[in-house]
Amino acid sequence: MERILVTTDFSDNSASAIHFATKWAEKENLWLEFVYVMQPERAREWDESDFNKFIKHETMIYEEKLKNFVQSVFSDENPAPANSTYTVITGITADNTIIEYCNQNPEIRFICISTRGAGGLKKFLGTNTGNLIVKSEIPVIAVPSNYDVSKFEKVLYVSDLTKYHDEINKVISVATPWKVPIDVLNFYWPNEDAADEILRQELYAKDYEYGFSLKFYPHHVSNTLAENIQHYINENKPSLAVMFTQKQRTEQTFWQKLLNPSKTEKVSFEIQVPLLVFKK
Repeated sequence: MERILVTTDFSDNSASAIHFATKWAEKENLWLEFVYVMQPERAREWDESDFNKFIKHETMIYEEKLKNFVQSVFSDENPAPANSTYTVITGITADNTIIEYCNQNPEIRFICISTRGAGGLKKFLGTNTGNLIVKSEIPVIAVPSNYDVSKFEKVLYVSDLTKYHDEINKVISVATPWKVPIDVLNFYWPNEDAADEILRQELYAKDYEYGFSLKFYPHHVSNTLAENIQHYINENKPSLAVMFTQKQRTEQTFWQKLLNPSKTEKVSFEIQVPLLVFKK
């Protein structure tokens, strides 16, 4: 069965990703896999056998801790989902360990992670969310730590409207189980003419049965992409934003610059709704 991988570092901030992934799995008919990345230190005097015994012992401890933590996020009235597993994986860095694990498990369809967290010298989830968006070939859902998952009413698709056919089909596949409308948001430069919304709407209606609402906004150059998207979100209240990252190239168009991985990573930390990021 296809799965959604949900990371946690046992912080309260990661609870929003757990709740969001649970609802997502229910709608998308996915198995939940809650994952903790263990980063053990090896004592100098240990040989390989000693270290393996240590890993085995620590894994058992953290598997129990992981299960207890996830269950504590829920309540007696709303218990942890039964269609779930608890996995502890070991690696040097959390982001690379998660990506390697996903590569070995092709049934994983999504990675869900909070945009805030704690973890020693670094903000564990904050750092790794950005790294996963940049590196992962699997779609990443970045969930703000304070996000309320009680309602899911609209999907926002941020697009440059070029070669959008594959993208829009993926967005439709996301929105369909929730039975919610899609806003297609496009920014244009102040010295450019906005696309004809009525004409575009007619063209989309011919190609797709799913209803869209096309929105064309000027890009305010004094603002970041995240600020412009956030302004739209504040006015229109979508429940999820969807973006597609561009591979970085020497020469890039305006939209390629806006939607390259590092820019999308910045968006994930600034907007206050979950962000689903696909690779182009």
